[in-house]
Amino acid sequence: MAVVPTSHRLASQWDLRWRNLQTEILLLWAAEKGEACREFFAARLPGTSIRVFEADSLTVLAFVRIGYCITISAGLILP
Repeated sequence: MAVVPTSHRLASQWDLRWRNLQTEILLLWAAEKGEACREFFAARLPGTSIRVFEADSLTVLAFVRIGYCITISAGLILP
């Protein structure tokens, strides 16, 4: 699931493809910092700036909320 700010150009779309997320800043949280995870996203999102933030998922979601980035998340961590 792509998580984007409510004001993001993709916020109203229900069906996204990897190509829709290219050129975005993708922020991953600490649990996703492994090389395999980074390679997974890099292969699917060429041109995306992938950053890993040493924080929990709620902190990453706060950065999404203010419009700094997007993230990819399992639906279970969303409030």
